[in-house]
Amino acid sequence: EKSKGFESFIMRPASVLPKASTGLRSAFMGMTVGSIRVDELAAVLIDTAVNGSKVQTIENRELVKRGRELLSAGK
Repeated sequence: EKSKGFESFIMRPASVLPKASTGLRSAFMGMTVGSIRVDELAAVLIDTAVNGSKVQTIENRELVKRGRELLSAGK
């Protein structure tokens, strides 16, 4: 049974890059590891805290997708 007062969610980012990540290292990390920018991760963290999630564990690929969608929608 779910608790009525508290829910926990697990975020599993692969690698977190600064918001304004540029340069060879950032490009390499983005291509090989599937990194997420800190602003994308923050958007998902806040959205999940406010609205919840259908799944308890959110993997990197979904974090990146949702983060980019939230930021492009201006949320």
